[in-house]
Amino acid sequence: MRLSWSRAESVSAESVAVDLSGGGSGRGPGKGAVREARRGSVGRPTPLRRSVTTVATALGGLALAVALPASSAGAATGPFSYVYDDGTGPRMGLLADPPSWVCITLPEVADEAVPPAHTPRNYTASTATVFAGADCTGDYFTLRPNGGHASERLKVRSVVFS
Repeated sequence: MRLSWSRAESVSAESVAVDLSGGGSGRGPGKGAVREARRGSVGRPTPLRRSVTTVATALGGLALAVALPASSAGAATGPFSYVYDDGTGPRMGLLADPPSWVCITLPEVADEAVPPAHTPRNYTASTATVFAGADCTGDYFTLRPNGGHASERLKVRSVVFS
């Protein structure tokens, strides 16, 4: 086996010629011979190329994070309304952009001595699950996003958005 090594200065690449034919017949490479293997432009990245790649990756990640809506992870965007009676007549309660995955006891009807709220309307972009009891306990009903609603027969004291 013959191995020769040369460096081409003008191309700035290294080339390796290997003759696997076992003989030096001079007729060219034998079967399975590797004539040239170029390294340099295809080989290991230079420190500058690694730095550019790292910076480009970091900027791409930052651009993706900025492009995603910040509110989708922490809040249900839009209003959620309900009707409650404060003793002087029916009133409308409203939760504007409520937090997601957090049980919210409706403040006007948290006390069991007060009649529960009713007629919930979900205009948030998230599914709302309403509960008959405070602290998301008791029977529940799911309202679809963007307009899901129920009649005054549905009694509500708490809600969670997902």
